[in-house]
Amino acid sequence: MEKRIVLESSAGKLEAAVFRGAGDKAAIITHPHPLYGGDMDNPVVMALAAAYRKAGWSVLRFNFRGTGRSQGEYSGGRGEVEDVQAAVSFMREQAGGSIHLAGYSFGAWVNSLWAVRHRDHSIPLVMVSPPVNFLSFDEVNHLPGLRLVVAGGLDEIAPADRILEMVPHWNPSADLMIMEEADHFYGGFWQSMTDIVVQWLREAILTKA
Repeated sequence: MEKRIVLESSAGKLEAAVFRGAGDKAAIITHPHPLYGGDMDNPVVMALAAAYRKAGWSVLRFNFRGTGRSQGEYSGGRGEVEDVQAAVSFMREQAGGSIHLAGYSFGAWVNSLWAVRHRDHSIPLVMVSPPVNFLSFDEVNHLPGLRLVVAGGLDEIAPADRILEMVPHWNPSADLMIMEEADHFYGGFWQSMTDIVVQWLREAILTKA
């Protein structure tokens, strides 16, 4: 079962929930845009968390600053990067094994900014619908840790064709999976999201994590 915890970030206390898996692998899941209703209980975030739990990993979800019961205020990505660092530091202490950083929409963008600003990190990234038509990825020119990108074929915020063009610049060895009938919110496809990520973990983890 999940346990509600508090993370300490530069904004103050962040609301979080952690699930302890049987092994030493762990995943951090970040949520979509807080100004548009995004939080750690978002259905896509929960689908990603379910995938990692099913694979036996520990999972940490948290609310960015100013979201839910997290202290602080939305800061356009700058402070949210520090929130990601707080989550990474916590899981490094708790898990002791490999960590994945998985984000959906705004969360994927913030994770990519964190990765760019921590070039020496060794954390694999999973991005679901990076919002390339909504937020600037100009700073994100190379993501050596990127392992998987999932996109919806009907997504106008994160169009699959644009993502297809950008992934080779981020990391040409990353896997790209397109859910042709899904839009940005993946309504009706949450179980499919879980299944896709579980299958990918089973097939790719030994060679790419």
